[in-house]
Amino acid sequence: MALFNDLAIATRIAARDMRGGARSLWLLMAGVFVGVAAVALVGATSQSLVDGARQGALESIGGDLSLRLFHRPPSEAELTVIRREGDVGISTELRAMARAVGNGHAQGAPLLVELKGVDRHYPLYGAVETLPALNLYQTLNQKGGVYGAVADPGLFDALGLKPGDSLRIGRARYQLRGALVGEPDRAFRAFTLGPRIMVLSESLPATGVTDEGAEVYYYTHVKLPAKLHGRDGATAALARIDQSFPGSGWRMVNAHDGVPGVERTLSMAHVLLLFIGLGVMLVGGAGISGAVHAHVAEKMVIIATLKSIGSPPRVVTLAIGIEVMAVASIGAASGVGLGAFGPTFVASALVDQLPFALEAAPGIKPLLAAGLFGVLVAALFAWWPLMGVHDMKSQVLLRERITHPPGKLSVKGWLGAGIILSILVVLVFWVSPMPVLTVGFLVGALALAAFYYALGIGLSHMARILAKGKGANVRLALGNLHRAGAPTGPVVMALGLTLTILVALDGIGGAANRHIQNTLPHSAPDLVAFSIKPDMATRLGVELAASGIVEHQRIMPFLHARVQAINGVAVRELRIPGSLNWFIRGDRGVSFATNLPDGALWDDPQSDRPGFSVDATVMNKLGINLGDTITLNVGGQARTGVILNSRHVDWAGLDLDFPIIATPRSFSGIPYTLAASLKAKSGEGATLEAYVKNRFPDMPLIRVADVLRSLATALQAIVAGLEAAAMMCGMAALVVLAGSVLQGLRERTDEAVLFKVLGARRRQLLGQLTVEFFGLGTLVALAAVPLGISVAYGVTRAAGLASLSVSWTSSVALAVVAIFVTLAVGLLTTLGAYTTVPARILRNR
Repeated sequence: MALFNDLAIATRIAARDMRGGARSLWLLMAGVFVGVAAVALVGATSQSLVDGARQGALESIGGDLSLRLFHRPPSEAELTVIRREGDVGISTELRAMARAVGNGHAQGAPLLVELKGVDRHYPLYGAVETLPALNLYQTLNQKGGVYGAVADPGLFDALGLKPGDSLRIGRARYQLRGALVGEPDRAFRAFTLGPRIMVLSESLPATGVTDEGAEVYYYTHVKLPAKLHGRDGATAALARIDQSFPGSGWRMVNAHDGVPGVERTLSMAHVLLLFIGLGVMLVGGAGISGAVHAHVAEKMVIIATLKSIGSPPRVVTLAIGIEVMAVASIGAASGVGLGAFGPTFVASALVDQLPFALEAAPGIKPLLAAGLFGVLVAALFAWWPLMGVHDMKSQVLLRERITHPPGKLSVKGWLGAGIILSILVVLVFWVSPMPVLTVGFLVGALALAAFYYALGIGLSHMARILAKGKGANVRLALGNLHRAGAPTGPVVMALGLTLTILVALDGIGGAANRHIQNTLPHSAPDLVAFSIKPDMATRLGVELAASGIVEHQRIMPFLHARVQAINGVAVRELRIPGSLNWFIRGDRGVSFATNLPDGALWDDPQSDRPGFSVDATVMNKLGINLGDTITLNVGGQARTGVILNSRHVDWAGLDLDFPIIATPRSFSGIPYTLAASLKAKSGEGATLEAYVKNRFPDMPLIRVADVLRSLATALQAIVAGLEAAAMMCGMAALVVLAGSVLQGLRERTDEAVLFKVLGARRRQLLGQLTVEFFGLGTLVALAAVPLGISVAYGVTRAAGLASLSVSWTSSVALAVVAIFVTLAVGLLTTLGAYTTVPARILRNR
């Protein structure tokens, strides 16, 4: 009961005190607003993207269920079981070469296309958009003995065709009857290697491109009955199919669980941006602490008076705390309000780019979490100065105007801070899609913040030493860095964190961009060919060698396989690291060879039995060793082999290689095709492409340069987005700097008046300020630039990129900008104190 009485009294005191204004708390509001807005924008927008993707999952996946096979279509026995679950549609996808047909003969250069065969039931959900609007099945069906096709508008331009013209794919001719504008189950497949063509699946055998062993994906889509429509019904149906054919090698997808690859990508993007938002919150926390210190200093006389007339310390502390949290709540509410507009902004800005309808109304959970983050961070960073007010006596508080003695938290104080911090950790687990990774980031960020805070304390002590024997301006400037109550630690922490993040992002983005634009074009092949029939391999190798324009060629068998078991234990029963999802999920390209890509040979006894050479990184992460076994499902057949060899695969080089290469006997009896990587001699890339297309017109070719351009564009967009988000850290750091300067503004004003009375000129005082803030910015930059480059070096090494080539120009430019921004904010914040007329201050004192 006493607590409620104290709270009521404290509330009345706070309300009356706030009528007189609280200028110092505006910066607290700004710090909370920036942090909450960052987290709310990230959370609300990410949630809307995930919800939109899930709502469009049925159309994007093609049915309630999707079952994918590689190399072979589903058997009649399998289809019989699947049809018991609902309506079934089957589609076929592959890459092939298409050529225009004129006068009954193929003419012109062949073009790589994405070919899709569908049946009369396609699509089960959604609709295909064509121009002009057509009945799809009637359009694609035979007319006059010729099947029809609809194609991406880009194909008409590339081959110089128009509706009604013909093109040849393999051995078959098709008539183009319309433009393909939209496919419901292609919404999330943004990366393509050629224009799209859609035909009937029944027409594909005549082309020869789906012959045994060809690289073809067969999709079986199922639309469940209305009574089973839902996650549970879909899960049960998949279980029944898997139980009937456990070794078929399906890649099964339940549309009611969302789109797997898309959700993982959105989750990773959410976490990365959440890191930035939490970084903004962390940096802003230092500003909150400074603003509360400034508010306490501004209210020092009131606090001391209340204590002197008998107000309990708890009541006084509660009153100041209520003022602080009221302003923090306003800042949090404003940040949440701004964050709520995130989905609306994204929906309007990306309406033509997003493949699904985005829900503009924000979710409650991310906005609530962002608001709680802001309030709790404000409470945590305000705790120390408030506990200092609670524990100090009134006479000490009055002297605090001059001496700033450091406060110490009691056991109760540490307990309260621990409770707030624990709630924050729980909140992180609640809001993050990858909570363990997020907590790891927070631990690293806090360690980095502690490093910069310690650096600030070290700089403060160093300033005391360096000030000895220097001129007046330098001595006074350094004195501002080490005097009692100087906010050097928080300022260095905020500026250092921000500059480190920006330098690291610049280094990582620059290294990745240079790797794509400079390193890969010299090391990567110019062309990659696939779906090469085994009987063509010898002729291909001989003719390429005789052409005189090929510097390097590698031709290897190519099969798709799924990892089914490791040491006899099914992978679904094992705990697989998230970094190996690419290896475990879906089909992996595998090969077999007499000698390995690095030139090593199998030992004779080894090559005579099923066995594998496995990427060493994969082995280390899975915790497996030589002599262990892996079971692969290859075209519906289980093949088990012993790990006979490990090797390091350079995935960053883009050359033809595989995570698993088998001995020749391992895949005996399984149909396969070959793939080839071709590197032209210097300046002969276009000549090589023309030569291969002329000699092997039906062999699909991928220009690696096109892939590199797509990678570079995607990379630039990612880095630009992260840097834009990181600039919010910069905004928070400016709030910290301004708040820390205002924290000691009263003392600076008193000093300026004293110096002017003693004859100091305004120019001298401004010179002192310039030395102080320029020196502070420079010292922070000297620490942050090398540390940011070190972080970038570690990330690029972990990513397997070439050694980091430091762009000192951009790093120094960022440092110079940081120095001058520090100087500008410092001067603008303190200018009023140094331009004050002494007489006015002296009269009021």
